[in-house]
Amino acid sequence: MAFEREQAAASAMQSNANLAIAFEQQVFRTLKAAEQVAAFVREQYLQQGTDIDLRDWVARGVIREPMFTIISVVNEQGDIVSSSQETGAVNYSDRAFFKALRASDRDDLFVSEPVLGRVSGQWRIPMALRIVSEGGRFGGVVVMSVDPTNFTDFYRQADLGAQGLLELAGLDGVVRGRKAGGQISFGADARGLPWFQQRAQDPEGELIDDTGAVDGVPRILSYRSMAGYPLMVTVGSASDEVLAPVMQRRIEYLALAAGASVALLCFGALLIVVLARQRAVADALASSEGLFRATFHQAATGIAHITPEGRILRANDKFWGLLVFSAISDGTQS
Repeated sequence: MAFEREQAAASAMQSNANLAIAFEQQVFRTLKAAEQVAAFVREQYLQQGTDIDLRDWVARGVIREPMFTIISVVNEQGDIVSSSQETGAVNYSDRAFFKALRASDRDDLFVSEPVLGRVSGQWRIPMALRIVSEGGRFGGVVVMSVDPTNFTDFYRQADLGAQGLLELAGLDGVVRGRKAGGQISFGADARGLPWFQQRAQDPEGELIDDTGAVDGVPRILSYRSMAGYPLMVTVGSASDEVLAPVMQRRIEYLALAAGASVALLCFGALLIVVLARQRAVADALASSEGLFRATFHQAATGIAHITPEGRILRANDKFWGLLVFSAISDGTQS
């Protein structure tokens, strides 16, 4: 059984490793789509300035990415100057994505931790690209938002069982999206999780979380660091669900062994009964034989067993005495 448990766990790790690759690719496609849209909007903004009409572009299908709940251009002061939705006067200068891109010259997509949207009033994950104005100065950002559940929809495509785990976390230790046992969450601190800590030594790997670090459910996990983005993906299956077939076979083996033991006990008991009966029959036969012999040899009359052909098979002493006496008498008379 220990070998079967090890085999089941190894198989689950390999399956989850493959699913982690597929999950990473899905997230990568989403981020690349966001980066391409942001780069296009940035280019148009640098050419047209605040005259670009993002709402009209979305309505006419110039931008065809429904996963983005809102797309906005934010100037160097943090004010929204164009958006795909009506926003009113909104300033993002205090947001993490704005501060990070203003303080650096990075030209890649910044994936923020989940925040409560100021326009939508709902939890969103902002993704932003830096705008560089003339002279290389910071010119603001193009920012778009996605629902955190967009990153956990992969759960429906993956066969992770009822208590599976799917997680996208930033290397800053903040969970961008997680679905564990059907419960969706985001924004949690991932720094204390075993796989997050193990990633510091191994960019990708597998482990068994016997403590159930997320929700008390022990899981068999595989994780990967994403290439090109400070993110990691994790996929896990509940240990009980993975080992359920093994435990079922164990129950069947035990039931079979118990049945065999009962059968052996019944056979042993039956054998004892049969042997006892055979012994009783043998004793009865021996007693009957003894009684027969005593009666045969001690009878007051002559007794003999004679074949139809007249051959004597057995006779007692009395019979032989009578036979001798008869022979003598016949001889005297003659």
